[in-house]
Amino acid sequence: MFASSGVKSIKPDNSKGVWAVRASGENVEGAVALELEAAEQVDAAQSEQTRGETSLSVDLLIDAIKKERDSLDLLEQGVEMLHQSLEQRRRSLEQQEEILNALTDCLIKEGIKDAPRR
Repeated sequence: MFASSGVKSIKPDNSKGVWAVRASGENVEGAVALELEAAEQVDAAQSEQTRGETSLSVDLLIDAIKKERDSLDLLEQGVEMLHQSLEQRRRSLEQQEEILNALTDCLIKEGIKDAPRR
């Protein structure tokens, strides 16, 4: 019925968006784990410093800083994935609106064509 009327036959693909949300969630979980490890190392470094083990304390702090940076990188990647997913979903919604508008126009035209016959 609508094949010859110019209505697009597009099925929006939301699976990429779902994958991006899951992947970003995994990144956030990894970032939180790294942040917790870094916090534990900072606590350990403070304990070592009070015991007079400054070299061990410095090593623990350096490692904690690296983990914090890795954690931030993971969070940033997760945010970027969500941003890309959001843009893809917006494009998909725009396609759906275009299809709906074309379908509506087609139905109106068909209704006008059928009206005199009634």
